[in-house]
Amino acid sequence: MVFLWLTGMGGVGKTRLALEVARKAAELFPDSVVFVALAPLSDPALVVPTVVRSLGLEETKGKTPGEVLVAHLREKEFLLVLDNFEHVLDAAPEVAALIESCVRLTVLCTSRAPLRVRGEQEYSIQPLVLPASTLSPDVEEVLSSSAGRPFVERARAASPTFEVTERNARAVRRSADASPGCR
Repeated sequence: MVFLWLTGMGGVGKTRLALEVARKAAELFPDSVVFVALAPLSDPALVVPTVVRSLGLEETKGKTPGEVLVAHLREKEFLLVLDNFEHVLDAAPEVAALIESCVRLTVLCTSRAPLRVRGEQEYSIQPLVLPASTLSPDVEEVLSSSAGRPFVERARAASPTFEVTERNARAVRRSADASPGCR
């Protein structure tokens, strides 16, 4: 059982990172990888039924959604990604119980705050860093900053001839600053 928690402020890239982890780790989980978006939920009681539906399972009479989920996942090597858990933090005990019942289950959650439950491994995602100079960053500062590099990569994907120059470095820095997850 593994319970990983990606925490950080809104817009820092937790969801994107979780999706990339799920994509790259898929071969390690022969029974499946499932991503469940929790942002639309406001009631923690809906978390487990939402996971049940996301897995294509049917709730049965005489069994709670949690029991249906445990019965399905108990022996599976499975990655369950729960995104935006900050909306339903009170569902943490149910997720912790699921993990304890399903020893080969790995749960990766994203949230603005950790759960503080037993077994949780928190990884805090920090914002990308911008060049120190806001008025006249030089080209190298922009290209070497953790926020500038991905901005330039996206710009080049849209326009392969894009280059950071002394003339546009300030505008690139301002544009990177406006991107979510930058400070």
